[in-house]
Amino acid sequence: MRNQQLEKKIMKIDRDIEGLNIAKKYLSNPEEIEDVKVGLNRERQLMIFGLYEEDNKSRQECIEMLSELAGQELRKEKQLEILENIKEIFGRRFPDVSKNSNGLNAWLNFIDMECEWIQDENSEWAKLVIKSL
Repeated sequence: MRNQQLEKKIMKIDRDIEGLNIAKKYLSNPEEIEDVKVGLNRERQLMIFGLYEEDNKSRQECIEMLSELAGQELRKEKQLEILENIKEIFGRRFPDVSKNSNGLNAWLNFIDMECEWIQDENSEWAKLVIKSL
């Protein structure tokens, strides 16, 4: 995926900021730690802008793709295919890099697609019906 490295860098900065928050409780120089944290947040924000810069175009492309499937009961294989297509269109694994949720439901929520999950008694995998935007 084209933004995978950028995504990893943002996630690393998030972990570094978490570590600084913990360190601030135990060290005697909280002002310096806060300065480092502010710098990391600025760097992270610039990366986020780059990561999300094409989201509107990608969202529209996904809506077009998903609207063709509206009303159909989609099984596991098709759901996995849709998930991979969405990730490829957006160029990243996670809809929101700050959250570790990267499944189809997370992406559909991110795109604002209305959908219904139908439990299938013959399978442990629920069927998906895409309703609308």
